[in-house]
Amino acid sequence: MSTKAIGYGLSSEIVNGDDVFEVYSVCKNHIDNMRKDPHPVFIEAKTHRQLGHWIGDPQHYRSEKEKKDTLKYDPLKIFLKKIKDIPDISSSDLKDIELKVSEEIKEASLFADNSPYLPQEDAPKDYLKE
Repeated sequence: MSTKAIGYGLSSEIVNGDDVFEVYSVCKNHIDNMRKDPHPVFIEAKTHRQLGHWIGDPQHYRSEKEKKDTLKYDPLKIFLKKIKDIPDISSSDLKDIELKVSEEIKEASLFADNSPYLPQEDAPKDYLKE
């Protein structure tokens, strides 16, 4: 995709989407440049899908090895591996963060589950320009 973006005159870059720090660095660099000289940028974040396309997808298109190998590309595991050696971050800090994030996920899931669906006519309202 990034090579197609170049054809449209866009700045373009591919980034390892499994590495939070790499994504941050690439995005920060482009954002800093865009603040000086506004221009569109296309960032292609390559990542690994761990699950199938839907719940219950048998994933016949992937080997068992490939399915198991995707776990080593888990962005959270990569992030935790990189920060565990930072002296300012203790294991209790990481546990606190994990608990907080888990609680936020539960709250967000409950909110989503208890929220009504929008009327169909409102579906494109906030993202299509009229």
